[in-house]
Amino acid sequence: MMPTTTLTSGLVVANFSSPHSFRFTDGSELGPCSPDRANLSKLDTEEVEICRGRWTDIRLTFILNPTVRAMLSEAYLQWRTREVDVVIVPLPVITAMRGNGDLLGWDPEDPEAHPFRTIRSADRVSKVNYADRFCV
Repeated sequence: MMPTTTLTSGLVVANFSSPHSFRFTDGSELGPCSPDRANLSKLDTEEVEICRGRWTDIRLTFILNPTVRAMLSEAYLQWRTREVDVVIVPLPVITAMRGNGDLLGWDPEDPEAHPFRTIRSADRVSKVNYADRFCV
């Protein structure tokens, strides 16, 4: 189950997969996901290694595996039934969704077609996030 919180604006925000909590500029806090949920939501990756002599560069491609797709579908249903307004996901999930729109049944390029967003940091040092700004 995704942790949720209601921001002072009335916006209901859910934590899709982070094992860490989120603090917002309005003073609200969104709790962390359970370790089990955080581990289940790991994306698959394809890695291309490029040897550079003294180090190796790795080019990652993120892939939505069946478990993550099912979790995204569940979160999408919660949005469609108006249980949540925004579902905070990691940027690699947004990136992977863009390449798999046909598998999800909605257009990941259309921010009005789904609730999935990443946080927008208001202060890097204190790790406070905007309560009224999200990245698509």
